[in-house]
Amino acid sequence: MPGDRIRIPEDATRVCIRTVFGRSHYATAEFARRAQEKYPDNRDGEVTFECGPVPVHVRKGSGGLPSWTLWSDGYLHSGGVDGGGEPQCFLATEPLLRHIRRATLPIELSLSVERPVVPPSDVWMRWIDATGLDSTSLQLVVDERPVGPDQTATRILELMAYTVHCADSTTDRIWVLREKVHLPDRFPRLIVRTTNRGGALSARTQIFTDEDAALAAFTALNNHRPPVVVVTEAAERLGTTPKALRRALARAAQQDNEPYSENVGRTRWFSPNVIEHWWQNRPGHGPGRGHVTAR
Repeated sequence: MPGDRIRIPEDATRVCIRTVFGRSHYATAEFARRAQEKYPDNRDGEVTFECGPVPVHVRKGSGGLPSWTLWSDGYLHSGGVDGGGEPQCFLATEPLLRHIRRATLPIELSLSVERPVVPPSDVWMRWIDATGLDSTSLQLVVDERPVGPDQTATRILELMAYTVHCADSTTDRIWVLREKVHLPDRFPRLIVRTTNRGGALSARTQIFTDEDAALAAFTALNNHRPPVVVVTEAAERLGTTPKALRRALARAAQQDNEPYSENVGRTRWFSPNVIEHWWQNRPGHGPGRGHVTAR
């Protein structure tokens, strides 16, 4: 509904205005109205509001800018909030909440995935004013592949266990499964063997409240698939021909919708996760269109 056609009530404590440039959040009706007056695009944006929720934690990222905000009803979103201050009630559990934020993103880095199942918000809302956080790496597997002279790509799979020491003297156990694909850094060409490094070719996160489920998910992903593949290898995995795949990639490039890749020398490398998801979700794909061959 256009922003200039909806009345934001005076007692609104969370207003979201969505435009073509993204979502902006405001802690009061007054701040939202100011934004509508100051920024023309906001006047025609889709407006939603709620009465009651207030910001309880704002995570500061690089440069001091807000990277995500958590509200009193468990709503977690990227960026900050205007008019809500910068409360800090989850300092001890910021690293774990960052993983939960990653898991709830529909797109993480270049890997588009369907929104996964994450624990309900009342799980992490128990961590308000938590007194501590312990973490342990339970499983770590690194699969490597040479991609050039003295250059190695890696796929890192890590299962971590976190223990939250809540303010009421109880503890919560959470398991985090991370998968990341790295090409070697250009300057210098370091081999990345940890999930702590940024700049991944693709990455995804899964959150579990049950250890057996976490271990089963780790085992399922621990299939030693190559970190990266070239077009001919990707075509074989997708059940198509290199020629058909190259044509599909060319069409996607014209539409600015091609899967992310990186070049090492003259060779183009793809993350298997990225190109498989792109192939399965591109418009107009499927049998009868000449893209997929029988397996």
